[in-house]
Amino acid sequence: MIETLYSILNSFYYATLMPVAVLGAIILAIVLFVFILKVKSKITKTIFCIIVSVLLLFSYHIVPYIFTTKARLADTTQDIVRNYDCAIKTAILPAHKGIIALEYAISILDPQEIKSKYEEAYKYLKKYEPKVAWYMAGWFYLRTGEYEKAMEIFKYNNYYHEISIIYILQNDYETALEYSNKTIERKVYDQILAQRAGIYKKLNKNNLAKEDFSKALALAKNKKRNIKFLKCIYKDPKTCYEQTYRKPF
Repeated sequence: MIETLYSILNSFYYATLMPVAVLGAIILAIVLFVFILKVKSKITKTIFCIIVSVLLLFSYHIVPYIFTTKARLADTTQDIVRNYDCAIKTAILPAHKGIIALEYAISILDPQEIKSKYEEAYKYLKKYEPKVAWYMAGWFYLRTGEYEKAMEIFKYNNYYHEISIIYILQNDYETALEYSNKTIERKVYDQILAQRAGIYKKLNKNNLAKEDFSKALALAKNKKRNIKFLKCIYKDPKTCYEQTYRKPF
């Protein structure tokens, strides 16, 4: 009930209030610009020019974020695709376009769409964000089942969480546990705790599994994260990750 209410409020906020805020900022910028034309003082003109610039930057930055958030909250594939496409088109910086395209690729399951969006993301990122592009290439190989290539990239860059996911997909839960522990040594967050809990279940360490999952839920409630996804990981990590990240060609 709480999750549903939060989702409804979040959807309303980003679908209604944020666009209104952006529209208001643009209108205010136009009004101030007209006012600037009539002002004679150079100092006043400079101040108002700065204000107009900030308002326009706010608009340009928030618009793609609105579409990205609406895509995350969307229930149908059509709405997801439409909103991500709008987010990419409205983002100005190439790096920003690339990051949105990367998120888009991770969120879809159709093999041809995955390939297309990863290529689009790589085009934007390779020049401006090479490290992100490298990470993205690893995710592409993971999504398409080329685990050796993905593993080579993730191990070279010490992406422990991603390495643990690959071992889960290969049914190697002992090694997955090792890399989950390394991830937790760096940073504790809800998904990795739910993942380790799921691994403990597979290894018949039920008390440790329950303890980790309780911690994961506590963190998720504090941050209002997706509890449904955490439950999916806890129930069966491999099946959950296959459904979420993979669809064979």
